[in-house]
Amino acid sequence: MVAERRDARDLLDRLEREPLIRRDFTIETVSWDDPDAPVPMLATLTPQQAVVRALPRPSECDLTILILWGRIGTPLEERKPDGTPFASGSEWEFEDARRAGRPILVYRRTSPLPAADDGDTARQRKAVEHFFEQFEGPGGVLRGGYFTYDTVEAFTTRLRTDVESLLPTLAPSSPDEPEADAGWLGRLEGRVRRWSAGRLLLALAGGLALGVGSIAAVVGFTTATESHDPPVLAYLLRYVFALVAIAVSVALPVIAWWWLGRRRIE
Repeated sequence: MVAERRDARDLLDRLEREPLIRRDFTIETVSWDDPDAPVPMLATLTPQQAVVRALPRPSECDLTILILWGRIGTPLEERKPDGTPFASGSEWEFEDARRAGRPILVYRRTSPLPAADDGDTARQRKAVEHFFEQFEGPGGVLRGGYFTYDTVEAFTTRLRTDVESLLPTLAPSSPDEPEADAGWLGRLEGRVRRWSAGRLLLALAGGLALGVGSIAAVVGFTTATESHDPPVLAYLLRYVFALVAIAVSVALPVIAWWWLGRRRIE
């Protein structure tokens, strides 16, 4: 499975560099046999303990990918909840992700295997068959799904399709996304928040309304002071509204200039 694991790492690295994906996602591949960052196998730990110590567990990852052909892997000392030992690190990682409710993609190569020439090879193949038995219940009822392939190219093509299909479901919900039961006002608010130009228009519209109101107040107070003998407070209010009108007239172009320049930089 060396070719499949290598191609899977290369594919995930390429996907993260694609513009439509890197805008919303960061893809970090966790692989114990990554040639650029292999896991140190300490003499004081079992291989699985060394992997768990050095890398995030599958239950901590957004997606687990399992690829099998004729080997399940080396048996572990670690045991399942029922007391039976894990057949391998692959099975341990599968169960860890499943218990956490994480999505798992399982791929099984179906091309012919070389003839079994020793007991260990036969045991490994039997363990693989036993692993896949869990996906089928009595009467042929399917309890889970996996993809079979016969060439590395077929595997890579299907993996790309599966990952691209799953990515939108793995994205965390946006704080600007309105809840389904938020009502029409909440949905409208969510749409405005997601519409950057809409936020600018709301700011400009609110400032414009304030400016127009201030100018109208200044005109009203000026007319009143000319025809009546108003108290000192009326003169103070007229000057306050005049200052507000001037401030808004200066602030609105500055806000628009800053916003449009910010959008160009992004």
